[in-house]
This record gives sequence, C-alpha cells and structure tokens, in this order.
Amino acid sequence: MSRAVVKGDMDSTRVTIEITKDQALVLFDRLCRGEGDQAPALSSAERGVLERIGGQLEDTLVEPLEPDWTARLERARQAVEAGD
Repeated sequence: MSRAVVKGDMDSTRVTIEITKDQALVLFDRLCRGEGDQAPALSSAERGVLERIGGQLEDTLVEPLEPDWTARLERARQAVEAGD
C-alpha cells in the first residue's frame, strides 16, 4: 500500500503530507461530499482546516472537471483499496 509521507520537524511550523494522485482524488471527493447529518459537528477550526485542504486539492486537480470524473474516481478508489 502506498503510504502517505509526512515531512516536518519539531521546530517547524509547517508539515508537508505527500499522497498519491489516486489518494488525492478519493480525499477530494470525500471532502466535497461532507459528512451529512449523522456526523458529529465539527469545530470551526476543524472545518477550516478541511476546507483549506479541499480548496488546495481543487486548485491542483483537473480530474474532477473532466467528463469522465465518475469513472476516474471509481478507478482511483479501486487502486487505493488494492493498496496501489
């Protein structure tokens, strides 16, 4: 399975997380869908962080704008589940 790479040190104010393109597509879709009514309420800090990550993915990824987005997302989900 492709693992996320986390970079940073104890003195740094920034942390970098590297994930695969497939992982990014799956995460983007999840962040866009939200949690629904049954999820616990998020604090404004949690919501802000998730919105920022979603916005950065939206600025980076072109796949969600493609006509075959649903098929691409399904392939990405399968790849992530398979550990690719």
